[in-house]
Amino acid sequence: MNVHALTDRLVAAAGGLYGDKMKFFREGCESPQVAEIIRNLEMDFITPGEARPPNDGGRENEGPASEEYRVPVRYGEIEATARYRLIHWAGPTARSIIYHHGSGETNYTARIRKIAAAMDSKESLNIIAVSVPFNSSMKEYLYGVGRLDRFAFMFASSVRITEELVSYLKSLGAERIACVGMSLGGWVTNLHHSYYNSCSEYLPIFAGAAPDHLFSETVYTKMLAEAVRSPENLSRITEALNFEQDFAQQSNENVHPCMARYDQFIRFDRQTGIYRREQIRVLERGHVTGAAAIKELAGHLAQGRTV
Repeated sequence: MNVHALTDRLVAAAGGLYGDKMKFFREGCESPQVAEIIRNLEMDFITPGEARPPNDGGRENEGPASEEYRVPVRYGEIEATARYRLIHWAGPTARSIIYHHGSGETNYTARIRKIAAAMDSKESLNIIAVSVPFNSSMKEYLYGVGRLDRFAFMFASSVRITEELVSYLKSLGAERIACVGMSLGGWVTNLHHSYYNSCSEYLPIFAGAAPDHLFSETVYTKMLAEAVRSPENLSRITEALNFEQDFAQQSNENVHPCMARYDQFIRFDRQTGIYRREQIRVLERGHVTGAAAIKELAGHLAQGRTV
């Protein structure tokens, strides 16, 4: 076992030391299929308005570019607030990146800011970061993942917000729109591709279309509440979260994934089968060490799809 795989396993083992009050689905393991939540989710979306270009020094003028937009979202009895922020605006003819963060990243703009800083093309990009609901603090995030339906709701909310942002960008004349996500955000990216496919390119990072596998056959199972590790509950997780068949119904020529060969959470052999092999960028890293490979991730986002 190399250092990349070992790091992932140590992280999972450390997480497994916490009691069930901090683990996934400890409050319940029942949920509609994520596609149903996407279709029936209600929200009060707020558009950024007329985005303005940066002034001298690359800093945004007062207005939309410097604000965080809060979006109330609802499904049945579940209500929460999702967020998004316009990080950089280069104009409607520029390539746009809609970025989705990883699990537990309550500072949801931090990683994409680091990645953007390492990109030579950053000044010519529009960059929007989206946060799932239940993500303003770690306490709130742990509440969100405490029940399977809330977890699926988190995915669905970001998918729907992405579609609203795509519609908004296209209304301004944007043609090159990339949906990008890391880990949890990679699932969101692939879900949006499966049910909308309205972006010109999709760049999932360390994700596939089988989130359920994370909780059943990887070291990440340690993060699952002990009470829900039965075959019956694992089947419920699969029914709620797995979307491999829907992903396969789309033409995937605009999907350019980045995967880590030694990832112990998003297992390479299990999750890459949905992709066109020639379009996969492979990092010789694990999940944790891959997420820290800022320059390599910047290269992946900058390259994207040739337009």
